[in-house]
Amino acid sequence: MSARKRRNPVKKQKFEFSKKLAVSITVLFILTWVVAWVVWIITKDLPEQMLNFISVPFSIVITGYFAKAGVENYEKIKVSNENNINERGYNDG
Repeated sequence: MSARKRRNPVKKQKFEFSKKLAVSITVLFILTWVVAWVVWIITKDLPEQMLNFISVPFSIVITGYFAKAGVENYEKIKVSNENNINERGYNDG
């Protein structure tokens, strides 16, 4: 019997809650716009209440997600810069 190399299993990417929330509210926002567009084509009346209903949660969730991502990225850059300084033993900047 020949020895076979095991393939590395493909790691499934785990989505954190905030990313799931941002993606789901974005999909809901897009679907709402499509439905509103169809209603507007059929009735020639824009369903403003439906659009207002989804626009507030969409803006809050997306703003919060980008703020959270910005803070996380800042922390990653800060740690990376500190590691580079420690490895070299001096500060370039």
